[in-house]
Amino acid sequence: MPLLNLDKLKESLNKAVEQATKSAQQSINEGMLSLSADFKQRIFQDGKDSNEQNIGSYSTRPFYLSPSSQTSQVRKSSLKPKGKNSSGDFKNGKKRKSQYFPGGYAEYRNTVGRQSDHVDLFLTGSLRNDIQLGNTENGITLGFTTDEQKEKAEGNQDRFGKTIFAVSQAEASKLADQVMTDITEAFYNSFK
Repeated sequence: MPLLNLDKLKESLNKAVEQATKSAQQSINEGMLSLSADFKQRIFQDGKDSNEQNIGSYSTRPFYLSPSSQTSQVRKSSLKPKGKNSSGDFKNGKKRKSQYFPGGYAEYRNTVGRQSDHVDLFLTGSLRNDIQLGNTENGITLGFTTDEQKEKAEGNQDRFGKTIFAVSQAEASKLADQVMTDITEAFYNSFK
């Protein structure tokens, strides 16, 4: 019966650990890309908070908006100064500078080509596009790149009374399950 070669065993175990470590890092990198996509879809398309509940609904309270204050990312051509009962100049000859939306912010969103069935926090894309992956001392992180957008996100959480910009349990579980599967597979494959 052959004797156990401790040097060979040590070499095999080191190789297995090295392979599992490399696989873990690759899996985490790929998993964070997937997590970022899922996170953005949940918030900016599905309109869900971190508990997978609807963020809210858009206001239908009438309001005035200045078309000139809108950014180029919205369909500005559909915005025209007009009042409650008329469009064009005021009776005194002064130009109108705002547009009345009797259906509130929901009507405004429809006017500029955005959905209004549920809050999805997507109007110009600036908030969504500011969320990026980055490297830290502790690894990869998902977060805002500017304080302006971070404050906008916090303001939305306060306004709707919900935690929106946190990873959901489903998103975290999906990442953890994938990483564990990849590490286990890499470990066992290293002995082949």
